[in-house]
Amino acid sequence: MKQYNLKISQDYHAENPRNYCNIGNFLTHERGRVSPDQDKYLEDIILQAYSEYPKSVDDHIKKIKRIYKKQFGENLVLIAPISKHEHGSINYYLGDQKRCQFDSCLAGFYIITKNSLRGFYGSEKRPKNKTLLKYIKAEIQLYNQWVNGEVYYFELEEMETKKINGKEFTRKEIIDESGNYYQLEHIREYLPDSFKNEDLNNYLI
Repeated sequence: MKQYNLKISQDYHAENPRNYCNIGNFLTHERGRVSPDQDKYLEDIILQAYSEYPKSVDDHIKKIKRIYKKQFGENLVLIAPISKHEHGSINYYLGDQKRCQFDSCLAGFYIITKNSLRGFYGSEKRPKNKTLLKYIKAEIQLYNQWVNGEVYYFELEEMETKKINGKEFTRKEIIDESGNYYQLEHIREYLPDSFKNEDLNNYLI
């Protein structure tokens, strides 16, 4: 009779989702942390705009747009502020509203250029801002999971016991293992039917 042993753990080797094809540039300027994306030209523009002493986040954005257009001769598709709340875990989110007086701050900006939009869509067709912001939120959520280690790896072991000459022998073999799962439910499709109604949280180690 075959039995199975399932182990689900944190995937320490999960690929950074910023290596995927993203719609824009997720740029932060934080002490002791590397920006999710790196783009020297855009980062220099952000710092140049900051050196002009913007009066507010909106004013900073206006200065970034002006400098970008002056340097590249075209408008940015979209720029949105990104904030961070850090208390035990890290949570980046869209907007510049502080969720906590002490643990929240403006971390940077998400910038979509015509070039990044073309790389994502294969054309310069510009969706509505509502659609673009939806993509950005999804990307930020994925990055939050990755940076907090909320990505999973599973190992499935098959065990089969047989009687040979009156003695029982158990064969054990790893029949499947894989990682880079951002939701436990995505693992289920690779499991035997016996796990169909199992709570996969019970197999976390």
